[in-house]
Amino acid sequence: MSIDVTVLRVFTDSAGNFGNPLGVVDAATKRALVHPKTYKSHDPRQNGNRIEVNQALEVLILYKKGQISLISHVSTGGGYWYNCGGGECQAVTPNGNYRTDDYMPGWVTVPLGAMYNPVFFISTVYAIHGDTYVPVFPDSHGCVRLPMFIANFFHTLVAARGTEVFIYGKAQWMK
Repeated sequence: MSIDVTVLRVFTDSAGNFGNPLGVVDAATKRALVHPKTYKSHDPRQNGNRIEVNQALEVLILYKKGQISLISHVSTGGGYWYNCGGGECQAVTPNGNYRTDDYMPGWVTVPLGAMYNPVFFISTVYAIHGDTYVPVFPDSHGCVRLPMFIANFFHTLVAARGTEVFIYGKAQWMK
């Protein structure tokens, strides 16, 4: 399957915000759509069912049986500092290899706010979850935010426990 993540440009304005009302496509985007590049996995395992989150691109890729099944824009940790109860914490999504731990249906309230249909990957601290605000830049406290329309069914595509999660890439705020 040949997918070019620059297709997102069609749906964003020049500042990277979703809602390009005219759907204006510049010359570079036209070239990318005519000559798409295949997404190259950064996961050395390259097989089976897994979730990859590329923080440099703010993209989640779901693989089923080694093939791309879903690509979605996401919003990961924004790098800002916030009050986490016992002091100041930095909003970071940790790179690494994990496995899904649990799924909770519907809206779940946690100390940092609410999340929709969270699929947890580090205990019940970090999750891939739906949110009503998912910009195309890092903005979360550290979870991986999905658009609501993806979060409505994402949990049905992964095992509640045991699906590999590979998070990598330099977050955009680190550049």
